[in-house]
Amino acid sequence: MESIARALEVEIKDLFEFAHLQAGGVKAEELEKLPEGADEEKDRTNMKIIRAVVR
Repeated sequence: MESIARALEVEIKDLFEFAHLQAGGVKAEELEKLPEGADEEKDRTNMKIIRAVVR
C-alpha cells in the first residue's frame, strides 16, 4: 500500500476514501477542480489512471 500511495503521491488514507461513491453522484465542478495546480507530469499520470479506469 505504501508503494502505491507513494507512486500516486497521495496519503494511504486517501486510497480508502469513498465519499465520492455516496448517493448523489459526482459533480462536474468537483471533477474540474481536481487538476488545479498539477504539473505536466501529474496531468499525464492522472490521464493514465482515468484511461485505465474507464476501459
